[in-house]
Amino acid sequence: MKPWVKKALKGNFDAIPEELRFNKGGEDLAMMIDGYEIAGNATKCAEIAWPVIAQVRAKGESSAPALDQWLALHYQARCYQQSRRIPVGNDLDQLHVLTWSLRKALVNLAPKAKAGILSLINQTDARA
Repeated sequence: MKPWVKKALKGNFDAIPEELRFNKGGEDLAMMIDGYEIAGNATKCAEIAWPVIAQVRAKGESSAPALDQWLALHYQARCYQQSRRIPVGNDLDQLHVLTWSLRKALVNLAPKAKAGILSLINQTDARA
């Protein structure tokens, strides 16, 4: 496990590299949670993820809450894993934006929201 992942799992989101890219560590960030479990199932995760993904495609950024962004990143990572496809071109660029946006949202979480996210990480760590 990468050192920054260990720190982030404990709530030190500043440890997530600023230059993180989806295909260079972003998948690790995506899989720190079990988005399907948090959302209830894959379908519900997709229902949360698609508006976030659509916003990234339309605006080049996301203003969604950190958890919604994380579910979107997790959903996208799982889709690519399950299809055995590698994102390229615009798809990869959008995943980079979502990865960066999620990092920014996690770093800026209010204490109460951060505690809620950490609780979810501890309950559903997809690495367990």
